[in-house]
Amino acid sequence: MMFIVNSEDYMYRQGTLCRAKQVQPLVLLRHHQHFEEWHSRWLEDNVTVEAASLVQDWLMGEEDEDMVPCKTICETAHVHGLPVTRYRVQYSRRPASP
Repeated sequence: MMFIVNSEDYMYRQGTLCRAKQVQPLVLLRHHQHFEEWHSRWLEDNVTVEAASLVQDWLMGEEDEDMVPCKTICETAHVHGLPVTRYRVQYSRRPASP
């Protein structure tokens, strides 16, 4: 890419934008895999199995705290070819206003 002095124009090499569109999914996948490897190592070093279980129970609303009764749905969707976990909460009654 080349910037043109005293103007707002850019000059691109022919085919670079098309090539960038083709390569971007591969770059995204490589970065995701690198992050996933780092995250797995970090979890092994810093989080116990019990702590991970407590967090999962809390996310699913199964904790014994004074919380509003609800049903949590855990959905796995694929965004740009990568699995993403989404949590949806359905309340059985409306929470009281403060």
